[in-house]
Amino acid sequence: MNCLRLWNYLIIIFLLHMGTLTAYSKSLRVTAEELKTEVTLEVIPTKERFVASDRLFHIKVIFKNRLSSTLWLNKAYNYSSSLSELKFEALSPSGKRIPQAFHFEPRRSDLNKGDFIRTKSGEAYETIEDVRWVYLFAKEIGTYKITATYKNNHNGKEFGVDAWIGEAQSNTATFEVVSDQK
Repeated sequence: MNCLRLWNYLIIIFLLHMGTLTAYSKSLRVTAEELKTEVTLEVIPTKERFVASDRLFHIKVIFKNRLSSTLWLNKAYNYSSSLSELKFEALSPSGKRIPQAFHFEPRRSDLNKGDFIRTKSGEAYETIEDVRWVYLFAKEIGTYKITATYKNNHNGKEFGVDAWIGEAQSNTATFEVVSDQK
């Protein structure tokens, strides 16, 4: 009789545990709307001040996964703007809007699985971009403002991934361009 009672308790515990697992797995499902909003984008100049004669003006771009689950990011934003793009908008010290120079990599291979990166919850993917074109266009000494927009329309399913689809807008970062004249 005690064996039967123990068996019943084990079955009840097992069933309760299965119900908990089912409820837990349902809570981990991410909706399409959440996937559109859960990537943040941040731009940070690598220096507060660039000298006008500097060859490169580097900006760090950080893509952060804010979901409670893992997601894939398409990092081939230079491949085709219809699939994915990282676009900058800038203002010169005098307030003039500066158009982004065309971003083209002539020796780029075809899109492949390596163009997608898996990020865990809270993790970030970082890259460095050169934005010297901002100064070359405006040729003004002073403080520049820059923002970035990342847009991805390609899920990469042909490579066995399911990349995040959506658009993310960055913060506005500032950097100063000073004269190289002493």
